[in-house]
Amino acid sequence: MADANTGEVLAAKDAHRPLPPASTLKSLFALAALPRLDPHQRHVVTQDELDRVATCSLVGVAPGRAYRVADLWRGVFLSSGNDAVHVLARLNGGMHRTVEQMRAKARELGARDTHVVSPDGYDAAGQVSSAYDLAVFGKAGLADPAFTRYCSTPVAEFPAGGWSYPIRNTNRLLTGADGVAPYPGLLGVKNGYTSHAGSTLISAAQRGGARWS
Repeated sequence: MADANTGEVLAAKDAHRPLPPASTLKSLFALAALPRLDPHQRHVVTQDELDRVATCSLVGVAPGRAYRVADLWRGVFLSSGNDAVHVLARLNGGMHRTVEQMRAKARELGARDTHVVSPDGYDAAGQVSSAYDLAVFGKAGLADPAFTRYCSTPVAEFPAGGWSYPIRNTNRLLTGADGVAPYPGLLGVKNGYTSHAGSTLISAAQRGGARWS
């Protein structure tokens, strides 16, 4: 637990233990790529941009359809869409370049326990982060109004050609889904799950002027 404004650590256990991060690593992806992409840009998705996407977590991006960058970011933050991550990474210069940017961003933030292999956070050999580093990513994200807006959105409409469908944030502490009571003042940030990583979470809440993560 840390002060999300100052980064002061208030309590920790095994904070630097390297573990697979699952989709919480998408927070670092957003820190690296979000400032580089125009949210109003429209892009027609091609099939090759969706090749080799892990199918365990998709928002429903389809080849031949046009999406705004902002739509794709909502797909990342709400539905944890690996398909949206891959398209945004291609717009950002490609998967390899995006991985390098994420590694550089982690070093810049002092997140030395993190090693990035895939921008979507899906299980990959050698891909790890730590509780400390994830808290660092959450703090950095909440300093960006766009990041904060995306990660704290409970429900949005996702385009599907001539119509759209609702997508709900997979963070049940935010939405109150499946009988989980919404946490007062919750700001997000990002949750994840894979069979290898188990359940992972970066979370932050605001009470008055204080933010805790």
